[in-house]
Amino acid sequence: MKSMITALILTFTVACSSLPPTSSRLSLTQIDSLNLMNLNTVTAKKELGAPDIKDYTDSSHQEETWLYLAGEPTTTRLSLIFNAATGNIISAHWFMDDREPESELNRLIKRYPKASFDIKNPTKKESIYGPSLFYQSSTTPLTIIVDERTNSVSAMSWTANPSLTPSGRKPTSH
Repeated sequence: MKSMITALILTFTVACSSLPPTSSRLSLTQIDSLNLMNLNTVTAKKELGAPDIKDYTDSSHQEETWLYLAGEPTTTRLSLIFNAATGNIISAHWFMDDREPESELNRLIKRYPKASFDIKNPTKKESIYGPSLFYQSSTTPLTIIVDERTNSVSAMSWTANPSLTPSGRKPTSH
């Protein structure tokens, strides 16, 4: 009997470990359904599950970063940065897979009809993305980052504080 229970537990453990991590099942549609700028650590865990990696963005431990990973090789799909003291969101960053239809800029812009975008092309000193164009919305907290080399969307960022634009803040990735 004891060996049967052990075998059952082992089978359950192996079956669960072979399930894809929560983040590999994340989609842009799911992210859009959330009110990202109202997330906190409690609601994020409830809606998205536990992050694959949790760490501090800064040495003073004022910002806590949650990373949701996916793909082969494993890369960051979603990063959320929270105020460590309050648990409230500071910013969110979705890293586009170039196989997604939304990696095409015009298609992505149509997805957000309430956003009014202005192009901001940062100097190379400003940009951590390499040669990029930043389409920053003046009506929503969304910025779209386009890789100038491929002319495709590489990432999207939302920020709770409009003065912290993605061109001026490093979106944590792994």
